[in-house]
Amino acid sequence: MLAIKCFCKSNDSFYSLVHLLFSCTNIKTNSVKEKDGPRETMERDIKMMKDPALGYVPTERLIEAKRYKDELLQSQTNAAITGINWRQLGPKNQGGRSRAVLVDANDITGNTVWVGSVGGGLWKTTNISAAEPVWVPVNDLFDNLAVTSIIQDPSNAAIMYFSTGESGYGNSDAIRGLGVWKTTNSGATWSQLTSTTGANFNRCQRMAINSTGIVFVATATAGLQRSADGGANWTKVLGAGLGITGAGNNFCYDVDVDTGGNIFYFSRLHS
Repeated sequence: MLAIKCFCKSNDSFYSLVHLLFSCTNIKTNSVKEKDGPRETMERDIKMMKDPALGYVPTERLIEAKRYKDELLQSQTNAAITGINWRQLGPKNQGGRSRAVLVDANDITGNTVWVGSVGGGLWKTTNISAAEPVWVPVNDLFDNLAVTSIIQDPSNAAIMYFSTGESGYGNSDAIRGLGVWKTTNSGATWSQLTSTTGANFNRCQRMAINSTGIVFVATATAGLQRSADGGANWTKVLGAGLGITGAGNNFCYDVDVDTGGNIFYFSRLHS
């Protein structure tokens, strides 16, 4: 208990004393730390697994759950495509973590392939069918090398886009991007779209384009974006603030269009 002696000669001194007394009564003591250890973890797990009606974990159900798991694994094995052998085609070592692949429609032989990697930038090969394809970095001096997606305009193969920046909960090594790049000469030169230099496009998860050249970008910060003028302007079509049922946040993971290029699909966080 705190004892205070004061000779108050004015109202100001009296009110100061009252304030001090109330302050002392509001001092909080350290709360007792909750137990947290192996025993408590085991108790939590048991509570999660036990049948509330029985009060214990029914072992026969655990055996049944294991049997069900084994059946699922076996069904996946039976459904697997057999007779396919995979081999590494690169880019090796220096290529980075690849996230995007595009077979160039300009090459009727199908030997020209573009690859985008997060941290490794944009790469190209013209002999993907070779035993050891030769890969060339397109430009190591792009303002951002975190390539996440590559698309090509089905109505004009000379037009291509690539997006930058990734995100995701638990993805501690996600690299922030800097918008979208575009080429109109089959990849000879690329330029950054000035409309995508803001924060709305610093984490572009995926891109898609329909049969008429309308571009969609799934972003982690600004929902699903759409451009009908080649990337000059963008409109948010799905995400928070639009009043659309099931689209309550701005974190979009993926977007795609159907084979006819008319219907698009997208997925978002917690969808």
